[in-house]
Parts: sequence; C-alpha cells; structure tokens
Amino acid sequence: MLCEAISADGSTSMASVSGSSAALYSMNLIDSNNIVAGISIGEINKKLHVDLDANEDQLSNFDFKITASKKYIHAIHMDSKTGLRIDTLEEVIKLGLQSSLKIIKKIETDCKPSKNIKFIKINTKKIGIMIGQKGDNLKEIEKHSKAQIKVYQNGLVCITGSSENIEFASEFVNFYGFDKSAVKSNIAFFAKETKESNTINTQQGLFHLPKTILYKKDQLIRCKLLSNNKLKIL
Repeated sequence: MLCEAISADGSTSMASVSGSSAALYSMNLIDSNNIVAGISIGEINKKLHVDLDANEDQLSNFDFKITASKKYIHAIHMDSKTGLRIDTLEEVIKLGLQSSLKIIKKIETDCKPSKNIKFIKINTKKIGIMIGQKGDNLKEIEKHSKAQIKVYQNGLVCITGSSENIEFASEFVNFYGFDKSAVKSNIAFFAKETKESNTINTQQGLFHLPKTILYKKDQLIRCKLLSNNKLKIL
C-alpha cells in the first residue's frame, strides 16, 4: 500500500501508519483488532510531549515512535540526543500505547467499514477461469448481479455496489475462484445450456447431483458442495 503525505506539521511516518489502517478498515480489508496506529513522543524540559510538531521535534531530547494495535506493539523507533533512562522509557511506552488506543478508537468511530465494497481472495490459478475467455464470465457476473468487479493479479477481487448486489456477485466469485478442498459454504453458477443429467462438468471439476434435474439456459443454480463431491441444490 502506498501512502503519500502532502503536507504535515508532525510525524508523517506515524500519520502514514494510522492513515493506512483507517483506509484498510473502511474498505473491509482488516477488522478492528488489526488496526495499527502510531504516535511520536518527545521530552522537553523533562516533560513528555505527544504527537510532536516540527518545533517540538527540534527541541526534544529524543523522538520516540511506537506503533501498536489493541493487543500488540508492532514497532518502536527512537532518535536520541541525550539518551533515555529506563524509568522514562517505561513511561514513554505506556503513554504511547494509551495514545495509540485513542487513535484506534477514533478510526473505529469515524471510518466505519463500507457496506458498498467487499474484497474476496481467490486462488491466483483460478483468475483466468473466473474472468473467462475475453472476459465473458466476468461480464456475466456483472450483468446478473448488477455489481462492479475488479480482479487483481494477486487474487484479490474487489466488488462494489449495493449490499444486495455485492452478496449476489460474491456467490459467483466464490464459485469461479474457489478451491474445492477448502470450500464449505454455498456456491452458485449459471447453467450454460439446457441439460438433463445428475452430473455437471464444469471448469472447476466434475460434480454429482443427488437427483436428475432439468436446467434451463442461464438459470441461476444455488448449491452446497458436500464432502463427497456432490452438489446439493438449495
């Protein structure tokens, strides 16, 4: 992720950490337990200062930076002019953790996860299958779900639209991009042509149905993949 600071009167590195987490959280890429916030702390005239501005940074005996989530400290960095006593270090870490938690709480309050965007990670080997020849599969999913879909080379699929359209599209993304050995949830697909058979041969493999069913072209089929490699019609 690229984070660029246009202007600042403080620690751009700590702003980048907190800002990146806020962006990832609002896009549903991380949950609240994985929000990481950062803060800079200094000491001027034996008094600790939080979130140093440019002038304070020049006057401070040290520039201490800490990044943390709700459960862990992730990184610590310090530039020191005069050194740091152990008792002061304990005080600085405690203050840094308290400040980080305040920032995390602010991110949770002001950057609520969007309901109009969802990310799904699929097997990179399935990207071509999901997109289809000349993008046919992807166009079909977008057509029937009325959602917009972007597929990245690392297997990340971004779906945008109304919450209903997103969930509808997610079913097809999960089907085209799923790994049979890992799927336990419901899947869905469109029957490409009329057929009457208890077996479906797809690009994902051969599936067996519990009974003979007549499919109509472009009919939406919702199924559940069973452990014996059979599809149960829902």
